[in-house]
Amino acid sequence: MTSTDPNHWYFAYGSNLWKQQMLTRTGTIPESRRARLDGYRLAFRKYLHTDEVYADVLPDASQHVLGVVYQCSPYALERLDIFEGVAGGCYRRDVIQVQSEEPAETLEAIVYRGHTSFSEIESKPSQEYLDRILAGLRDHQFASKYIESVLAIASQQRHHSK
Repeated sequence: MTSTDPNHWYFAYGSNLWKQQMLTRTGTIPESRRARLDGYRLAFRKYLHTDEVYADVLPDASQHVLGVVYQCSPYALERLDIFEGVAGGCYRRDVIQVQSEEPAETLEAIVYRGHTSFSEIESKPSQEYLDRILAGLRDHQFASKYIESVLAIASQQRHHSK
């Protein structure tokens, strides 16, 4: 994308990995690539306003999270803001650097990170939510080793202090 291109990269690591969900939410996706977010780890945390448990990325210098960057129009990002509950304080937009796989390059991307409305306690997501993440990982042909690591994280319950 050039500096005059209105599109942005969006890094998906949770249920938006699933292509069918992304197409339903945003419409056409001009391009997608597998990517790695260094310095973060995947977590599942309870959203305080419901009993739902959602994916989040938390700072951890020794870890990385694999996901997909999608090229999104400003309209697509506005739609994602609605689905990610930005106005209600569920997630917030951050700008991060990711490493795309092919072509191999550093990209600036938007990521949705859990807002203060998330519990510090990590918990197990619903099977339906986890199934959407797993479908997305398979859509993008992630290695079975990474899929197994996501399953292991999703099955753990632990408490982390800030």
